[in-house]
Amino acid sequence: MSLADAQLLFAQKVWNHVLPRLIEGDQEAKGRDRLPYLVAFSSLLPLVPASLCMSDLSTVSDMYQRTCVCLSQILPLLLRSLALREPDQRLKAINTLIRVLETQNFSVEVDTLLHQHAVQLVESLSRSYLIDPSGEMLSNPVSGPLFSDLPGRPANAQMVRAKALRALALVPDAIRVDSLRSQKSGVLRDLGKALDDPIRAVRREAVECRARWYRYGA
Repeated sequence: MSLADAQLLFAQKVWNHVLPRLIEGDQEAKGRDRLPYLVAFSSLLPLVPASLCMSDLSTVSDMYQRTCVCLSQILPLLLRSLALREPDQRLKAINTLIRVLETQNFSVEVDTLLHQHAVQLVESLSRSYLIDPSGEMLSNPVSGPLFSDLPGRPANAQMVRAKALRALALVPDAIRVDSLRSQKSGVLRDLGKALDDPIRAVRREAVECRARWYRYGA
């Protein structure tokens, strides 16, 4: 067995063992008691390669209850992770979304769920790159307020904005325009604000993202 195969099997074992328990705990908890489950979930994401992530987004087996955890349970956790306080945690969620959106030939189940959550996906990514005049991330009315970036972590905050724009740029290739036609004008308006971001790397991603959204459905 190669090292790559061993690493994949280890990641799969951890993912299949822990994920159903995190989802169950999150569903049973209330308010801020759900935060530890969300942080633990986002911390697992870097362990999961794209192939395993996509297969397990459709079905995850619980060794006790033998139940199926479907994307309808995982995707909301992924989107809520964009509201975590730590930029590192938000970045893990965005990187996972990028891997998902870059995947070719979605299964029917994954394709259906992505389209059902398309509006929330776009809104969550938009809140991840927009900043208000005070320099803080915009609030998230779905998941609660986004905390301002921690002192001493400006590079990570910039990376969050750049990666969120990169993920948003992948949406036109992954989701059919009929699901997001009503969102297009608002996305283009927000992307215009991102062009004024003080960080060059963020502005560069905004230019590419806006070009793709201009062509979306044209």
